[in-house]
Amino acid sequence: MFFSECSIDPVAKPLQVVSADDLEACKKASELAAYVAGRVKDSEVKIVSRQREKDQEDISKCRSMWKTMKSLHKSAFKKKDKMLNDQEESRDIENPKDGVPPMPKHGWVHFGKNADISMVRDDDGMWPIVINLRCMKILLLSQQHIQLMIAFFLGFPIFFLEIDLALQRGAVQRSLPYALAVEVIICMVCIAVVLYEFVDIDVVQQLEQEVQDLEAAQIRVEFKRQQMKRFYEKAQQVSDLWLNRTIPRMELMKQFHGEIEDSSHDELFALLFAINAEMGKLERSLPPLHTWENETPLGHAKKSQLGNMIMELTRVDKVKDILSTKLPEVSKMIAMETEKMAPHFAPA
Repeated sequence: MFFSECSIDPVAKPLQVVSADDLEACKKASELAAYVAGRVKDSEVKIVSRQREKDQEDISKCRSMWKTMKSLHKSAFKKKDKMLNDQEESRDIENPKDGVPPMPKHGWVHFGKNADISMVRDDDGMWPIVINLRCMKILLLSQQHIQLMIAFFLGFPIFFLEIDLALQRGAVQRSLPYALAVEVIICMVCIAVVLYEFVDIDVVQQLEQEVQDLEAAQIRVEFKRQQMKRFYEKAQQVSDLWLNRTIPRMELMKQFHGEIEDSSHDELFALLFAINAEMGKLERSLPPLHTWENETPLGHAKKSQLGNMIMELTRVDKVKDILSTKLPEVSKMIAMETEKMAPHFAPA
């Protein structure tokens, strides 16, 4: 019963340590005690600390993702600068002071002598892939870059196929293949223009993708922020419940358990009967559980007053005095306070 309140939402989602079916399955008192003790021991309650650890982990992931995006942003321009520098250096080596105009700064094909035929990938990721072919160096910038290159070169066989079909047909039927051939040429020209400017296009494409990733990350971070805000607001709301209702009763039960351990076998039954009876009265005297979650109708001062009344019982040395006089008096006073406030209790 007390452990059920050790939850961030004790009314709607109480912590269930042992179910009623599990208790019914125990045949002996010793078996019941051992089973409940084991379940309580395994049910370590770390509501705020566990949530704080999870939040710290999520925050670390967000920071790591942000750093990765920043590095990708820098890498996009760094790779472009590197390609341009390599291209200019190769032109200077092949044509030292010969007055040859520099090659375009946005090319992905570099002509010049290379030591061998090889394929190299960038250390930071898969792209770009550098292919050395002795007389030239080709940079494959992305998957879309390769697809455009394939589409461009496929245009040649399609063009010649359409011309061949036109030559095999009569004069009247040649117009359609010729029209298709012209369309193929137009598509190839468009693809060639895109390939010519693909270095700049690729950088813009990467930046656009990063913008989309940032927007998605912002949505996730905002959602996580709202979750954290709701959790800690809820924790603040139920803190009075834990401090003034849950913990005092658990401290009182701790004192009872100590007395049970020291009791003889003959006294045990009567002691358990008295504890169950008096704790039952105390439970029935307390205001309903849902009224402790908010500031109204109890209020912080009233909650503290009720909690202090129970905590005072734990300062009494003799358990018999608690059960015989102190606890019945406290239960009666709490019941009177609850009855006074009953008209202001809203239904759960």
